[in-house]
Amino acid sequence: MSYLSNLNSQLNRLTNQRSSIESSLRMYNQRKKDIEALIRNLTNTVDDSYGSVNKYSSRITDEIWDAIKGSTCSSNISASVSSNKEKGSDSDGNIVSALNSLRRELSSVNRRISDLNADLASIKQQISNKKSAIAIEKKRIAKENARKVQEALQVAFTGKK
Repeated sequence: MSYLSNLNSQLNRLTNQRSSIESSLRMYNQRKKDIEALIRNLTNTVDDSYGSVNKYSSRITDEIWDAIKGSTCSSNISASVSSNKEKGSDSDGNIVSALNSLRRELSSVNRRISDLNADLASIKQQISNKKSAIAIEKKRIAKENARKVQEALQVAFTGKK
């Protein structure tokens, strides 16, 4: 009976570990979603803002070009405005640095999720093994009790062991 009690205790411990791992997995999966959203939002917001600035810059260049057509300085002004257009999120050092940090964090989170999934699979297998061991032990105990009852009945009816 002590062996069965020990198996049940081990099963409870494994079940608690599984719950803990599943909780960590939920947290890391949410963190992954949050980081992915940050990367997406940062890239989209920055690129949209740069696009708006560049659109405005192009409109100004076009108006200047139309206003001073043929002037010797028109091409210089147009070139100056065009060369100073905003670049995308992949060209701004601060944005690139922030995106790289977020991508490193995402990679770290993905590794942790992978490790937790492996741990969870292992724990589930151990739980399955413990449940099988418990079933086998219960069957053994039942057979042993049945044998004892049969012996007791035999002694009671025949007086012999």
